Amino acid sequence: MQQTDKYKLNKPGVDDPITPVPLNENADKIEAALSDAAARITALEAHRIVVGSYTGNEADRTIALGFTPIAVLVCNASGTSTLESSLIVTGSSAQDQYQNQIVIVGNGFRVTGSYYPDFNREGVTYNYIAFA
Repeated sequence: MQQTDKYKLNKPGVDDPITPVPLNENADKIEAALSDAAARITALEAHRIVVGSYTGNEADRTIALGFTPIAVLVCNASGTSTLESSLIVTGSSAQDQYQNQIVIVGNGFRVTGSYYPDFNREGVTYNYIAFA
């Protein structure tokens, strides 16, 4: 009996005896591979990466992600600020002497008003990458 090159599935030939054994072996191999694939997909879904952007409005606001990130990278996409980016991880914030500028919150992250360094300047576009 021949087998496929990649997955080694049985390929009954014309002269091979008719028996369900090779087909059962194929079914067992396929089921094991699907189980492994399902476990890998579940593990990957637990780690999300979301990319997006927002336009500043100088008011405190929350950028909703649908999950609470463990890290967020925010970058000024317009090139109008001397501070181009900031990486925030759970338990920290980007801040100046006045207040926190970027804070991770439930289901997203919050950016504050128009203090320097600034991640919410009126009309400025900011890109972000959030990791879960």
